[in-house]
Amino acid sequence: MANRYPCKIAYDLIEQWCQTNGWTDIFFEHYRYWAFPPHAVMPLPVPIQSSADLRPRELSPLARRLNALAIFVALAAIPLSYFSQSPMPLVFAFLAGAIAVGLQEEEDPCEVHL
Repeated sequence: MANRYPCKIAYDLIEQWCQTNGWTDIFFEHYRYWAFPPHAVMPLPVPIQSSADLRPRELSPLARRLNALAIFVALAAIPLSYFSQSPMPLVFAFLAGAIAVGLQEEEDPCEVHL
């Protein structure tokens, strides 16, 4: 039998939020967690503001290094582009920034799409 919920950690956090706020009968459907609000007869998606509790509060050391490297490359590209009279250093700086953002946007199997 397949697992009913894509990630046990996310389910546990949402279940804790629902118990705190009086929501009942949690289920997962169409990539969203649904539950019954207090005194309701129809389920509603778990509110988006509750997803703030599921996101990391600070950047990881790798993310900090990637951001610092992208900023350093961008700042170094400005005078280099000016003195070489070429836009290529700025293009490479943009590429470094795009790669840094792309590396931080990895898909988390436990991410909750609310």
